[in-house]
Amino acid sequence: MRGSGRPSIIQARLGETHSENVWVGELLKVFISLQEGLPREPLAAVRWLKSTDTCPLRKNVWTEYRDVLDVKIWEYQTFLNESSLALPTIIPFSKIISEAARITVRKSKGSLEKLWLTIGLDKHGTRL
Repeated sequence: MRGSGRPSIIQARLGETHSENVWVGELLKVFISLQEGLPREPLAAVRWLKSTDTCPLRKNVWTEYRDVLDVKIWEYQTFLNESSLALPTIIPFSKIISEAARITVRKSKGSLEKLWLTIGLDKHGTRL
């Protein structure tokens, strides 16, 4: 968010079903449009993280609890551009389901390549 130094990391559900299309992104701005004919609901400007198809992480706590903790893996410092996928950059604030924690990890011991990992911080916690 503006002035905080780092944007908030959020999870948003962009599909119709409970588990469908949960994406993670940086919350850039929250605002209300005053345009005639549009509902006066809060909107969010989001920069979406770019997912990676591979899970190159060595076996550790992240791989062991990946499903339980809802760990998602993303390309390091890479975002979707507006034309690469049909994800909206402006969404209704109500689509945000929670904040997320984001950390940087190395792909493997001694590797210089990095990844981002996110863990959803939704209110429906899971016991290990």
